[in-house]
Amino acid sequence: MLDTTKAKHRYMVSKHKTFLAEIKQVNTEATIALDKKIGNSKMTVRDIVNNYKDIKDGKQIFSTINPKWNDAQTHVALFRPDKPAEAYAFIQSISTYVYPTFPTASNLHNIFTVEAIEQAKTEKYHPGIGSRQ
Repeated sequence: MLDTTKAKHRYMVSKHKTFLAEIKQVNTEATIALDKKIGNSKMTVRDIVNNYKDIKDGKQIFSTINPKWNDAQTHVALFRPDKPAEAYAFIQSISTYVYPTFPTASNLHNIFTVEAIEQAKTEKYHPGIGSRQ
């Protein structure tokens, strides 16, 4: 029994190392706060990123988003290695995704940079390709 447990443990460690070696990341400087509630909703930017799913297969793209170590103005989102285009498009245009969903939220200036809010006002989010005018 002990050998079986050790074998399972080695297998899981191997899978985890493979996952960590393959996982990709994308940075954004458009977000100021990940955990502030958006308007009167219970949603945060972190919730939106972590729950975002690919429109083609319905699978979650991101595993996490956190502040970059030693750089409070940058956030790093980790994503599945087979979804780089979708991940980059979404993170680079996240404000255009959030803004139409919460148009009356008065605290967006506390969540996104001024540039990101202006982008959201002038561009529209398109799933899979990001924002376009």
